[in-house]
This record gives sequence, structure tokens and C-alpha cells, in this order.
Amino acid sequence: MSLTHKVDSLLSDVHSRLRLPRCSNRRGTYDTIASGYSHGQGQIHPTNFSISAHNQPIVEEILQSREMQRVARFVDHGLQSYFPKVHRLLTNLTRILQNTPSLQLKHNFPGSCFAASQYNFTNAATGNHIDFMDGFFLCCAIWNGGKFNPKLGVTLFSGALELSSNFRPALALLYPPPRSFMEIFRFNLMSIGTPLRSLPLLKFYDGILITS
Repeated sequence: MSLTHKVDSLLSDVHSRLRLPRCSNRRGTYDTIASGYSHGQGQIHPTNFSISAHNQPIVEEILQSREMQRVARFVDHGLQSYFPKVHRLLTNLTRILQNTPSLQLKHNFPGSCFAASQYNFTNAATGNHIDFMDGFFLCCAIWNGGKFNPKLGVTLFSGALELSSNFRPALALLYPPPRSFMEIFRFNLMSIGTPLRSLPLLKFYDGILITS
């Protein structure tokens, strides 16, 4: 069984057991849960994402999965290859935050510089939205799982970057930094046709963590 199929099977099983609120977020209407740590929404210092007592051991299964750890390392190595200075910055910052006892931050995956992961389920398709969270010179990493025809599957659109990309299974995409400080990320991830199943995973590092 391929890595993509193993991840697909894991996330499908996990999704069936998670208790997730049936509501829309500002990006769209789909099931999603995050792990790792962030900073914002009134927090005065970086904190771990809040996960319910029921969901915590299920999310831990994702974090302990060898397949998910391989995906995390794959994405991390991609960032290191294309944006080595950004990778070095995030790696050093992660080390500093992890070695600050008062924060007690839980890192997602060994060998990954990203502070947080967002697991999206049920053919996640976002609306056109602005990403307020990434630093203006950082990258979001998106890895796409599931089963679908890439020509009739998931496409990433960005008006700001004049970018449109077919998003086949097992592809990792580093959403590039903006061309200037004032440029705003506005993009959407949408389904074209009727994919069997799409499971986009997002890895990110909140820009405000750099100033924490």
C-alpha cells in the first residue's frame, strides 16, 4: 500500500471518530482540526491549540503515525531546499520556543520546522479568503491526500500571485511569499467536478510567533 493510501486510510478512520463542531469557519464549510501551537486571538504568549479530551488521543494517533511523520519530513525538506533561510529561521525559532519551560509547547512532528498543522476533511474547499496568520516572508505548506482525478480535482487559485495550480494527490505545495510587504494573501482551494475524496493538509507558522 502506498504512502498516500495509508495516510488516506488513517485520516478517514480518524475523521469517523472525531467530534467536530458542525459550523462554518471563515475559510469555508468543512470538518477541520488543528494541532501544534499558535499565537493570537487574545493570547499573551504562544499556546498549544485547544483540543477536547475526546479528540486529544485521536489527534495523538495522527502525530504518532509513521506515515504522517514521513509527510511532515517531506514538506520540511521541500522548504529547506527552496527557502533555506526561512527554514533555518523557523528551525531556530522552534528550538527557542521548545526550550522555554514556561510555555510548555507541544511540537507536532520530529524533524519538522512548522509549528502547527491543520487537518482538513470531507473534500475541503475554501472560499476566497485572506490569510492573516502567515508572516509576510514565510510559506504555508499544503499536502494533498485522497483519491481524485487531478484534472478534475482540487485547484489552488490566488489572484494576488496570479497563480492557478492543479493539485494532484501526494503533491506538496509551498505557497510562496508575497512579492512585497503590502501584498495580502487572498486565495481559495476549490474542487472541480466531483473528486472521490480530497484531504488537504496545511502546515503553517504564525507570523506573530517571530515577535513573541
